[in-house]
Amino acid sequence: VLTDANGKLAGFADTDETGTYHLYNVPAGNYQAQARFEGSNSNSYKLSVADGQTVTQDLTFTTEELIVVGDVDGNGLDDIVVNFGNYGIMVYYDNGNWVSLNAISPDLFVLGDIDGDGAKEVIGDFGQYGILKYDYDTNNWTMVNPVSSKFMLTGDVVGDTKDDIIIDFGSAYGILVYDNGTDTWTPINQVNSKSITLADIDGNGKKDLVIDFGDAYGICAYVNGTTWQSINAASAKSIAVARIDTGNVQDDLVIDFGDVYGIYAYINGATWQFINGASAKSITVANLDAGSNQDDLVIDFGDAYGTLAFVNNANWEVINGASAMDVTAGNLNGNAGDDLVVDFGPQYGMLVRTEDGNWTQINAESPNA
Repeated sequence: VLTDANGKLAGFADTDETGTYHLYNVPAGNYQAQARFEGSNSNSYKLSVADGQTVTQDLTFTTEELIVVGDVDGNGLDDIVVNFGNYGIMVYYDNGNWVSLNAISPDLFVLGDIDGDGAKEVIGDFGQYGILKYDYDTNNWTMVNPVSSKFMLTGDVVGDTKDDIIIDFGSAYGILVYDNGTDTWTPINQVNSKSITLADIDGNGKKDLVIDFGDAYGICAYVNGTTWQSINAASAKSIAVARIDTGNVQDDLVIDFGDVYGIYAYINGATWQFINGASAKSITVANLDAGSNQDDLVIDFGDAYGTLAFVNNANWEVINGASAMDVTAGNLNGNAGDDLVVDFGPQYGMLVRTEDGNWTQINAESPNA
């Protein structure tokens, strides 16, 4: 949906389900473009149309997670951070209390242990206010960058055991990595990304950048901060990172190529394994069974099949017959298996599925509603 500077509806975009949105016959002016995805919202994309012209322009949107799980207070148990829109951003601590972090809703946010103290900071892109991070110990927000981003994620790219912030600023500045330890910015690539994720491709314990550059360049990995490696010439609908095989600590990529090819896993940086011929609404990585060191895949196939789990790279199990608006995973209670946080929309709200299969509602409101 396009809105002008006064918030007035200006036009729509359509998609061919490859992640690219096409705009047709847009009047001259400045707009905010925002897309609604099945599993989440997109961040805003600033669009400027030249005076006196109409355009057909491709925009690539990256999804924003409204529910993210991580240990914010540093007590060893995961908390649930939720962007409720008009209610701002809030955290559901493991003691069962909801606490407001900011009354302003960020365009997008991520979690990361930036200072290496064991607690994850909340990094939010607040648009005109720039990118800020929240620290539980100080209960303060501090500036990371005054420029708003297209996409953000966190992970230890530098290799100092502290999370770095990887930010795609769009065509103006490209993709950069912020090292909080040295307070430095390192440019990675000037080309816009369709999506970015982190995975240890070569098994050396250091996270590599896996970037989907769209149809022009496909999926590439920036290994050890020095070498570009092609993963696949095709662009993906979504990419998840998991360790679905046994016997090593090397990350695997779970890639949904859409309806034409379905879902495949790229194992140990070398082998392609077929997972399912159907494309997914969302893919969440979790370790559901406590006795295994393998990751499981929680896949929402939409209304037709509901939400299933691919357990231990072998068996399919039903999680729920219903499709969800958002699924994420974390260890909320300290038990060995992961729990699922699921937003079923305005009818049922947010529920937690513990590792024993029991469901508990934690909020009647749906952040995706």
